[in-house]
Amino acid sequence: MLRIALKSALAHKRRLITTGIAIVIGVTFMTGTLILSDTLGTAIDSLVSDAYDEYDAVIRSKEVQTLPFGGEIRATVPAEIEAAVSAVPEVKAAAGNVEGFAFVIGKDGEVLGSTGLGPPSLAFNWIDVPELQVGTLSEGRPPENDDEVVLDFRTAEKGGFRIGDTVTIESPNTGTYEFELVGLTGLGEAGDETTGSTISVYTLPTVWRVVGQPNKFQYISAVGTGGASQEEVVEAITPVLPPDLEAITGAAYVKEQQELFGQFVGLITTFILVFGIIAVFVGAFIIYNSFSIIIAQRTREMGLLRAVGAGRGQILGSVVIEAVLVGLAAGIVGLVSGIGIAFALKSLMGSFFTLPPGPPTITPDSVLVAILVGLLVTVVSALIPARRAAKITPIAAITEVEVDSSSLSRGRKVFGTALVVTGGLSLYLGLSDTLGNPLTAVGIGAACFFIAFAVLGPVIAAPMSRVLGKPLPALAGVSGRLARENAARNPKRTAATAAALTIGVALISVIAVMAASFKADIVDSTTNQMTADYVVSSGGSFFGFNPAISEEIAGLDSVGIASPLRYTGAQITTGIGMEVPEGDTDQPLSEQSGEPTAVDAPLEFLQGIDPETYFEVVDAGELVGDPGSLTDGKFALAEARAEEEGLEIGDKVEFYFVEGGRVELELALTYSEPLDPTTVYYLPLSSFEKYASPQFRNDFALLVTSAGGSTRAETKADVEEVVAVSPMAEVKDPADWGEEQAAMLNGLLGVIYLLLLLAVGVALIGIVNTLTLSIFERTRELGLLRAVGMSRAQLRTAVRWESVIMAVIGTLIGLVIGIGLALAITTALSLQDFLSGPSLPVVQLVVVSILAGLAGVAASIWPAGRAARLNVLDAIAME
Repeated sequence: MLRIALKSALAHKRRLITTGIAIVIGVTFMTGTLILSDTLGTAIDSLVSDAYDEYDAVIRSKEVQTLPFGGEIRATVPAEIEAAVSAVPEVKAAAGNVEGFAFVIGKDGEVLGSTGLGPPSLAFNWIDVPELQVGTLSEGRPPENDDEVVLDFRTAEKGGFRIGDTVTIESPNTGTYEFELVGLTGLGEAGDETTGSTISVYTLPTVWRVVGQPNKFQYISAVGTGGASQEEVVEAITPVLPPDLEAITGAAYVKEQQELFGQFVGLITTFILVFGIIAVFVGAFIIYNSFSIIIAQRTREMGLLRAVGAGRGQILGSVVIEAVLVGLAAGIVGLVSGIGIAFALKSLMGSFFTLPPGPPTITPDSVLVAILVGLLVTVVSALIPARRAAKITPIAAITEVEVDSSSLSRGRKVFGTALVVTGGLSLYLGLSDTLGNPLTAVGIGAACFFIAFAVLGPVIAAPMSRVLGKPLPALAGVSGRLARENAARNPKRTAATAAALTIGVALISVIAVMAASFKADIVDSTTNQMTADYVVSSGGSFFGFNPAISEEIAGLDSVGIASPLRYTGAQITTGIGMEVPEGDTDQPLSEQSGEPTAVDAPLEFLQGIDPETYFEVVDAGELVGDPGSLTDGKFALAEARAEEEGLEIGDKVEFYFVEGGRVELELALTYSEPLDPTTVYYLPLSSFEKYASPQFRNDFALLVTSAGGSTRAETKADVEEVVAVSPMAEVKDPADWGEEQAAMLNGLLGVIYLLLLLAVGVALIGIVNTLTLSIFERTRELGLLRAVGMSRAQLRTAVRWESVIMAVIGTLIGLVIGIGLALAITTALSLQDFLSGPSLPVVQLVVVSILAGLAGVAASIWPAGRAARLNVLDAIAME
């Protein structure tokens, strides 16, 4: 049977090659992503290790807060600790390290580097101790005066700066500065490597002034005397530290930094890997469909094998062997092409990171994953057709009278209906707000509907084919009638082919509806809730602008109200161990108890507002409490969240801030309409200044109204004159500001749509494959049609319309499932006050439908041409 299986595979290699392409694409992206991850990980680990490899000890705060997408924020270290550490006998030298945000402005006035999710723009102080220097000068000299700066070589190259040029630096905390460029720096021994961040380096007094954190270090690094180990250095330093600081070894610090960078790399690679998995999942449907068709075509052959003594197990084994061959080939080809994808992605990422020269890093794990994914997905997908082949009786196979009625079986209908009912009930429970977490119920319901489609697809494919194909006889005559009947007479094949496209279209529809809902919510809140005439915006930056600009605008005669918005993070720690001693709530807990304050409570985003002006320019709905009572030590909360947490006016909640430790704040005000549903806790600016980390004490936006006697145009002109000094701020109408916030989603959505098109592309390959295999299956039939007068053009038309019917079925079901799922998710989110409600992007969905239909036409071109080129006599003579 092994020899028979091998000969069969070679005899039908063209069919099996087209079958394996779908798996190859998915494996390509999966292995390419894994190889990229290994390559980036190796490069980043090397850069970090080289940067900090001479650290023997690092002194830092125990106060730490973990960010949602990787990274952390730590409290600062007082500058006087540097002298205490330097005085330890086991310490050869110690140096305080300042890190903050500062943006390099190009000669065109635009920010060089990312102001959003990309690599950050960081400011450092120059370290004079050679062993503790993180970077290496590649050109020029270190900064020696307060008006000098060193830039990383890539930023200087990007901005066209040379030694001696004047460089403009914008700090979101303290304002705009001009410096003379005196040197270029980078990582590595030659200073010619980079992590992609925009780096500026200053003298210590200057960097304190720029980042607005005088006499504070992020950490202190130390190098020990020659005879002391890292552990001995740490042990010697620890006794001179206050209770809220700690010393760790240089090796431990390097490992932590590698892990932090690894989290960022992991976000990128995981994001791409998800779509590779989707492509493999879609490919599984195609494998199943292809093997079903191939086995149906070989019914007579397998019947003959059964007649000459082959057992069911042997027939099953022969099909599995073919699947193994296809899977192994797909895995190997996918691995090779994955390496090619990794090269391309490495080149793309090389514009952000300095990556090692040479080929990507290929580990045994990546090779194993490629082979196993290709093998397992193919074999598992082929098992059901293989088992069906094993059940063929010799007589039925030889006479070719075996009938497969499983597509209309009672069990399929009952099971599919049960899934629909279960999914509907789960959605009802979730959307009726009777469960604590509606998203869980919605997720279960969505899974039930997806599985129900896979089960009931063959049941609905035939009637859908007939309904969609009803106009075809009038449009295309006998070719249209033939296309309709071909799609309807094998509903299982039609459904399985359409299912691959359904998944892609459904996912695109979900993303489109959810994105439209979020965008509409943002625009609606800024348009309908804000009564401000103008908004001074940070231009989509995550870092805001200098609060001094807001203060100057507030003092303009033409300005009536100038209300700033700020953002920070805190953890709600009420009831989570280590209660704050009464009367000491303004002190970090580490100073109260001598214990670390890191907690595992989820991070909440807080908005800093001026209570005297905010509610004048923002309609926050129904207020319970007096805005005037929102003073230092108190907070406001959205009404729905307060009810969810069981809070009432006067209740106290414990917050954990990195700089402020654990503090109790009193609920003084509730409101019904948050401006941003993701940020429902409001702090007065007095508390914000006290507890927020220094890097967040800047304005994200400023809401401005005109003073009596001034026109809006006069106010705008005056505000623009003040704002002109800062490249980080600009004046917008509220509606335009809302569009700007919504547009921040566009870049991410573009990548998501591009990767989802991969799944759609795999689905179209499935349509091509199905039509091609069905032409093999119907060779004799097509020959007879040509013999009785059907022209090549008519035959091409019939195949083309059959492809369109399959594409339209997949698209329509995908739209129904996708839109329904998206509406359920957005409704569930609205129940949790994350959204005001769903919004349908009708134009986008129509475009998706049209493109899917056109894709169906494109998918039919090669199979239709092949059908038309069949030799009539050879086709009629084929058994």
